[in-house]
Amino acid sequence: MAIHEKLYSVEHFMPCEQSTPEVNHDLDWQNMLAICRPPGAITEDDLAKSELPHNSPCCGKAKDNLIPSDRLLNPLNLTTSRIFRFRSEDGEIFPDEIACKQVGIPIEYAEFTIETLRLNVQRLKAQRLAVIDEINRELDERDDGLVDPTSLEQQIASEHFGNGEKNYPRFFTTIRWILGESAEKHLTTISYLG
Repeated sequence: MAIHEKLYSVEHFMPCEQSTPEVNHDLDWQNMLAICRPPGAITEDDLAKSELPHNSPCCGKAKDNLIPSDRLLNPLNLTTSRIFRFRSEDGEIFPDEIACKQVGIPIEYAEFTIETLRLNVQRLKAQRLAVIDEINRELDERDDGLVDPTSLEQQIASEHFGNGEKNYPRFFTTIRWILGESAEKHLTTISYLG
């Protein structure tokens, strides 16, 4: 997923401190992940807000220099990125048990990843909930009873994800989840590979 150029940092899945003369984790492309600038999913406007809870790190900041075991899921090694679901009531992320079983990922690994990266800090849950509410509002406002709901979802997916040549929106995975198969069809048409 592309992240806005001013709001990203690079996370080394295997900490650079573990580099040896034989294996250089610092420069291994398969060890580098583009992530939100710490403390996670913040915008330039957020940085100016004094009430932003900088003391609740998540994502790469929460992982810090942890040496990952098999239990911490590496997004570069996942056969599908649709192994998580989101609760529409509060924005909480949790494993999609059916999807995990289909691709052979133990539920405990998905839970461990969520817990280790602290993906359910209140800030992230609130921001996901705002995205879920926004998509639902768009669907409700445009539903005139004449448009096929699937076509409407595909239109909204197209507007959010574009043609794949620009940065994808924040909370890409949440939008992808809420629009379901319509999002998957659009992402296929723009040759998205994630």
